[in-house]
Amino acid sequence: MKLKYSFCLLIIALSSCNRESTLIVEPPPVIPKDYPATLKFTQERYNNYVATWIRFAQQYGKPLSPPAFDSVLMKPVHDAFTSIDLFPDRTDTVTIDDAEARLSTFIDDWKDLLGTTWAEVTVDSKQDDPSFKEYFFWIHKRFPYGTNVSLSFASRLTIHITHAGVISLLLDNCLPTLAIPAVVNIDSVRAKQTVCGKQLIYYDWGGRQTLTISNQTVKCAEIAAVAVPRWSDSLFTRRVAIEYRNSWRIRTWVFDVYVDAITGEDLNYAEQTVIF
Repeated sequence: MKLKYSFCLLIIALSSCNRESTLIVEPPPVIPKDYPATLKFTQERYNNYVATWIRFAQQYGKPLSPPAFDSVLMKPVHDAFTSIDLFPDRTDTVTIDDAEARLSTFIDDWKDLLGTTWAEVTVDSKQDDPSFKEYFFWIHKRFPYGTNVSLSFASRLTIHITHAGVISLLLDNCLPTLAIPAVVNIDSVRAKQTVCGKQLIYYDWGGRQTLTISNQTVKCAEIAAVAVPRWSDSLFTRRVAIEYRNSWRIRTWVFDVYVDAITGEDLNYAEQTVIF
């Protein structure tokens, strides 16, 4: 009886060892070095901004002291580019094609202030308004991150140029191009699980509403490059950085929410796609 009992114990022990040896351990995800690329204030960037502004001011007769500026984008935030004469040697009316050609040179000359070059942009629309005697240009910056890019808040130029060739309005929020690795370490199932149960607040005609993310509220998930703003506090008082992320964009009927496709983390960033 003792021998049989010992034999049974041996079989059980061997079986346990065999089960343990077949366990599969997932390796940690490979995170590219220096990911994510982050745009933020540095003294070096500020010094470059001041030096560029002084050159700009000297050329166009602006005050040498830099105007109020966005400390993350490192560019002027108000009317720094108005009253710029693009054709100081001409007295006749410029054509819309002349204005566009000179605008391309202006953007390339001051790419460090505008955050883009002419080669990176597309003119979506241009219009001659005879009543205001102005040409209107609506332009967006293209980014080399593939077709799914969530950078709409950081890729627009709106420019008005008078028939005399003077910039009367220039609105610019273009981000510089930083690297986003095309690496995907998690699948869409895990991405959805990461934000499942997350609640987001929105307002419609009925007042304050809550959307809970679930399999029923998610429409689809797709890989997308995204620029994620980071703020000084929960009240969004001051933007302190912008992170360039490769993500899963998880679409609901009100919001797009983002999970990092490389690190697997919830980016705590949502874009409301339906405004009531």
